[in-house]
Amino acid sequence: MVKKKENNTFLKIWENIYSEVPNAFEKLKESWESLFRKKTLKEKRKRNPWAIAGLICLNLFIMIALWFSLFAVIISLFFSGVAISISGLAIILSSLFVIIMPITFALQGLFVSSLFSGIGVFCLGIIISIFGWKFGKYFFILTKKYLNWNNRVFSGRSR
Repeated sequence: MVKKKENNTFLKIWENIYSEVPNAFEKLKESWESLFRKKTLKEKRKRNPWAIAGLICLNLFIMIALWFSLFAVIISLFFSGVAISISGLAIILSSLFVIIMPITFALQGLFVSSLFSGIGVFCLGIIISIFGWKFGKYFFILTKKYLNWNNRVFSGRSR
């Protein structure tokens, strides 16, 4: 008995839908078929073989070499900044050591100026390292955008 009532309620719901939306069953069937229909050749993306061949040549002969050279420049910029800041730190420590030792007053003045030049060299090294880090960050953001563009061209979505 309960099953009949459920079927009756389902039929009533369907009758209400059918009365409000004409051809509801056909529309539902069309939308269901379009969901699971395989794409035909016309609906598939067209890939331009000349664009793909040109992009492969561009990547192999120009972009890979350019990428590695820029990557090496950015890495060397960062590490040279670290090396300069370490040398500035060595200048600071050696100047402090000499100032603490009992020597003549004239030499102490020389090493005080050496102390401040060491502070300057240390700060310059830190600034160069920060620039290297920032350039590397933006370099990899641009690399990601370039790879996404390559992906769009290879998959046929460039237009």
